[in-house]
Amino acid sequence: GLTHTIFDQLEVGAIHGLNPGVASGILEFVSATAPEPTDFRPDRIYVLSRSLPELPAVAGILTLAEGSSLSHLQLLARSLGIPNGVIPSRMLELIRPYVGKEVLYVVSPLGAVILKEVARLSTEERQLLAEKETATFRRARINPTRLDLAERRVLSVDELDLETSYMVVGRKAAGVAKLRQEFTDRVAPGLVIPFGVFRAHLDHRAEPGAPSLYEEMLDFYRRVAELHGRSETATQLDAFIEQRLAHFREEILKRDLDSALVANLKHRLAEWGPEESFGVFVRSDTNVEDLPEFSGAGLNLTVPNQVRLSDVVNAIKQVWASPFTKRAYTWRQSVLETPEHTYVSVLIQPSVPVEKSGVLITGDLETGRSDRVTVSASEGLGGVVGGELAESLLVPADGKPLLLAQAKAPLKRQLRRDEAGGIELVPTSGSDRVLSEEDIAKLLELTQELEQRFQIVRDSRGEPVPWDVEFGFLSGALWLFQIRPLVSDSGTMSLVGLAALDRPARERGGRRVDLAKPLAIGS
Repeated sequence: GLTHTIFDQLEVGAIHGLNPGVASGILEFVSATAPEPTDFRPDRIYVLSRSLPELPAVAGILTLAEGSSLSHLQLLARSLGIPNGVIPSRMLELIRPYVGKEVLYVVSPLGAVILKEVARLSTEERQLLAEKETATFRRARINPTRLDLAERRVLSVDELDLETSYMVVGRKAAGVAKLRQEFTDRVAPGLVIPFGVFRAHLDHRAEPGAPSLYEEMLDFYRRVAELHGRSETATQLDAFIEQRLAHFREEILKRDLDSALVANLKHRLAEWGPEESFGVFVRSDTNVEDLPEFSGAGLNLTVPNQVRLSDVVNAIKQVWASPFTKRAYTWRQSVLETPEHTYVSVLIQPSVPVEKSGVLITGDLETGRSDRVTVSASEGLGGVVGGELAESLLVPADGKPLLLAQAKAPLKRQLRRDEAGGIELVPTSGSDRVLSEEDIAKLLELTQELEQRFQIVRDSRGEPVPWDVEFGFLSGALWLFQIRPLVSDSGTMSLVGLAALDRPARERGGRRVDLAKPLAIGS
């Protein structure tokens, strides 16, 4: 019963709203043949001919090809209320005349899409835009007094105190620790390098009397706050930010890790097996992700399947440097009030050569119903979170799934099985389906177990929040890699005018229709 309005033309089907939101801005188009663009503007709405996993924060996103609705990019957009949807390629000619013009872009909670020139808005649409512009959106503030930077040992996730672990390491490691406690045989062991080690790396002084890298960062954030909002310095500010972020990354990478830390890490890794007999994933885990106000999904680096100790050590520094890319900085700045308190812990886990992987949401993303689960899966490693064309399912409690989208990726990622480690691309099987009935049954069982074993998390409105779980299957066995609450922007979800767009469709729900007879648009 949903209808979409694309520049005054009514459409049904084919269009798919992924994340709810309201935005206005200049419409831009990025073609498939264009080089990877670097000049995205945060106040513009982009029509993309292909999914761009490295997209920075922008006002709105429309893609011409269906990607994973549970990719890291989608979860980032959802947490900030950035409207995001998919349109068929045939509609590009309808959109082209409006490129360069200011448009309104709306995606409703049920997935209805409106794309309209601002000069032609109705009274209701102007009211919705005004409501969005005056709404209060929550910003995240980190309290540094709640961080424990004194802990500088290499820790096992099994050693973490589940009540206070977020003070020492990020919430990703804390989630893995809880998963290990509840599902030991489904979760790989893990080592964590805590926030304090990262801070010690920043506190090193190149020479006596010189400022530490941490002191340079404090000065950087102070300068940015002073210059922010001055239109005459916008270009200089952007250049200043680029230069300083590059400097921070370079300094983090070129400094050696403490020798005692490396020896401790080598000793702890040896508990898993002989040196170079297995690979590990070196995963970023900051204190500014998985927050009630911000997901941060996939924003910082994970270095997969590192085998040699020297490569693991180098990967740790790469992970530490990754929050200081322009993209990570931009997404973070859009929501974080205290960026100077950004700290990175590192989660290290043995590589698991899963044959298929995906993301499970313990609810229906579009309707919010808790008696259904949303699942996306692909062959190999990480296709879903990377935004590939994945198998998407809506699974009710009776276990009979509704296929929303079919996996179409021609290649999949798998672990390299040599001392160089890393990932290689190989052809997919060509199978019509990714998840078997047995796989789906195990995921439904997991959903029930999470309900029993994990405390319900509620958003700022008091509503229960679904879980976002990353999983994989190896020889039919279910593996779990991460759990976090699914973050949706509460300001966007509270917009009265946005909810009103879905009222006719919700009122039509439950009607019986004769599928042999055509339905008029909007009926």
